[in-house]
Amino acid sequence: IDAFVTKLNSSGTALVYSTYLGGTGFDAGVSIAVDSAGRAYVTGGTNSPDFPTTANSLQPNPQGGFDAFVTKLSASGNAFVYSTYLGGSGDEQGNSIAVDSAGQAHVAGFTNSTNFPVTADAFQPMNAGGAGTFDAFVTKLNGSGSAEVYSTYLGGAVDEFADGIALGRSGKVYVTGSTDSLNFPITPGAFQTMYAGGTSTGDAFVTKLDVPGENNCHKGDGDGDAEEHSSGKNEHHHFHKKSSCDNPDDNENDNVRSDDDRGSHFQSTSFTSSTYTIHDDSQAITILGTGLHNGLPVTFTMIAVNYGDVAPGVFNLTLSDGYSFIGSIVDGTIDIQ
Repeated sequence: IDAFVTKLNSSGTALVYSTYLGGTGFDAGVSIAVDSAGRAYVTGGTNSPDFPTTANSLQPNPQGGFDAFVTKLSASGNAFVYSTYLGGSGDEQGNSIAVDSAGQAHVAGFTNSTNFPVTADAFQPMNAGGAGTFDAFVTKLNGSGSAEVYSTYLGGAVDEFADGIALGRSGKVYVTGSTDSLNFPITPGAFQTMYAGGTSTGDAFVTKLDVPGENNCHKGDGDGDAEEHSSGKNEHHHFHKKSSCDNPDDNENDNVRSDDDRGSHFQSTSFTSSTYTIHDDSQAITILGTGLHNGLPVTFTMIAVNYGDVAPGVFNLTLSDGYSFIGSIVDGTIDIQ
């Protein structure tokens, strides 16, 4: 059995590409993610001794009886960006994969190896149940698939299987799955601090990890209309701050524009600094630079804040000639990450 990866056109009427993925043994593709450039990331399990890998990947050779694998395909599906085994001397499978804005794959699955590759800063550096028992694992690979950014076991004395992974802000990773352990790691004040399953039924788990990053990749975008309640001014703005990590698909230059209904027009000419404040419930960007206000040179400070569904976003522009605008977003979006 081989895994396969297929991309359909937007109407589902034709193939964009479709490919086998496997070696001479059993290969199962279990989860897929796609980045902003259209590159597919696939994880699953294989016992093929010749599963296709790339030379400089983390583990180009098989490690045990059944290994997880992580494969990153080009946008056209006709070449590997990287492909690697992921495992120890026992059995592994990747059950879920997610990709961040820097093209770094985050994989969750299960392992019964006592030598699964973990990093020095792992939350749990050892298989908690010992040889023969399954722990969940959470692994983050760098963008080229050549090294782990972070990798850890996650489990207790019996068996765990991670089935899903999702990414939040500021390096937060969310993992879910099942556990049979009475001593699965929990936090004080958790929704459910005691194991409620029987000897063969198990409990679900939800774990939020603070995973370090190889790069702190930030970017900011906004386009929309805002209203200043104190003055009644209405304004349309657009801003873009390129990603701090290399992104070949980001073709827009850094810029801030703002036009209000009182005849004010501002256009930035350069940025001197940009800082980010990223929390789970709010994200903000502050940009300083120079520009032209109705044709005359000024310096500027722009602050944009996204509160998600909690409250309207805020756009704030202050110029050195005394002009200012601070308003709530009434239409449009602010995206800061």
